[in-house]
Amino acid sequence: MTPAERECCLSLPSAAMRGAFIDLSEETRSEVIELSQAEREATMASPDPRQALVERRYKEVYAENDVPWTHDTRPEIVDEDLRIVRAGFHGTVFSARIDAPDGKRDVVIKSLDGSVGWRAHLIGIGPSPHYELRNIASSLLARHLGFDVVVDTRLCLYKLSPRSVERRVGIMTELPRGQPAYDLPDAILENGAVRRELTKLQLVDAIAGQIDRHGGNMLIHYDGYRAVVRGVDNDQCFGKHPSDPDVLYQHHGSFGTAHDNGFHGVRLPGVIDTGMASAIAKLKPQDLRAMLSDKLQKEECDAAVARLHFVKAHVGRLASEQRIIEPDRWENPRSMHLFRMYCNATNSYGARELAIRSG
Repeated sequence: MTPAERECCLSLPSAAMRGAFIDLSEETRSEVIELSQAEREATMASPDPRQALVERRYKEVYAENDVPWTHDTRPEIVDEDLRIVRAGFHGTVFSARIDAPDGKRDVVIKSLDGSVGWRAHLIGIGPSPHYELRNIASSLLARHLGFDVVVDTRLCLYKLSPRSVERRVGIMTELPRGQPAYDLPDAILENGAVRRELTKLQLVDAIAGQIDRHGGNMLIHYDGYRAVVRGVDNDQCFGKHPSDPDVLYQHHGSFGTAHDNGFHGVRLPGVIDTGMASAIAKLKPQDLRAMLSDKLQKEECDAAVARLHFVKAHVGRLASEQRIIEPDRWENPRSMHLFRMYCNATNSYGARELAIRSG
């Protein structure tokens, strides 16, 4: 060992730490020497000092990007080749095929974007918008409700090329099956199973305050038996307002009014099922706040809790008006009658898409 390494080794307070230090490679020992004494001791006391040093480097990358290191934001490491899908003002989108425990997995990686557009500004998203945290929060909310309708979202550390040293923080999602809602035939949007999944997405979006759920951000796959819906690009949500999710509705000129507030949303759904009602009842305001508090500002958490209260009250009204059906009855004649009576372009994603294309 060099004199500096020997001095560092002797400064460690236990034989176990000193032995672990000696076992490190020369390069890794040099890295330990650069740490403060407290950091050295914490690193060498860890079960795997090498991994602790790697994680420390990752945390530094997070700190450089002002991204919090939490249980929900720990990154996946992507070393595979990236392919550029789209490059634009709001960041670059890549695709990659990565190794996963169950085999190869296709993912989409989006670079971090610090711009605040006018829509985001309207709902109280300010500078340092942290869209990565809003994407994760949307995914967690859907998962907590038991609604598999938002792409699984994590953070990752990627390199622009396998030879690159620099790592960047990105938003990584599954590559979902399906086509954008605006590309699908009317019969699929009118299908009961598809309508059920779109209604789940509406409820998630209502609590999240999502204002950008246009037809391109809803991917739908229907094989004649099972409908799969995925909400993607979950950036424009969880602002400081509105507290009433019905405000998310966009007043389109084609729907009988000339006012257009720029939002791509709808009012709360006119018909839901008992499974959805149960999931909303089980979501407690304190649970929602705990889920969001390490990702969003207090005012943003307060607004989400307020929207949850609106959704709960709406479910109560639907129950009193007998507009809650059983989960397997979406194609039932009575359910179809309820849907025709109470669901339209103002409160249904599917009906809105049908109305837009009919002009």
